[in-house]
Amino acid sequence: MRRYLAAHPAEQEALLAENERYTFFRLAGGEPVGSLGIALTPGRSIAADARLVPPGTVAYLRTPSFTRFVVSQDSGAAIVGARADVFLGAGPEAEERAGQTSERGTLYLLRVTGEPRTPTRE
Repeated sequence: MRRYLAAHPAEQEALLAENERYTFFRLAGGEPVGSLGIALTPGRSIAADARLVPPGTVAYLRTPSFTRFVVSQDSGAAIVGARADVFLGAGPEAEERAGQTSERGTLYLLRVTGEPRTPTRE
């Protein structure tokens, strides 16, 4: 596919748009940026349905291969319902890893409860 796209650059955008799982990122200073306008962190940034997971939400992700805290920093047309995509980085190695990664897990959303506190000086 890479060879074909290299030989037919005019068709690249249309062909990649056919695959809803192919993710596009905007680059800022050489780093991929999510829908919040913040650089994404490999292994820590996730894309989620904003109707279920508000942008900027800190969550705890548990899968068979890893467990960690993540932040919802992106969304997209392919992210619908109770699912999330973990940003694994940029470049050929990350792309290869992302293409082979698909597993179920549990996402625990963290939220603040109670009344906000005002700092006091003592």
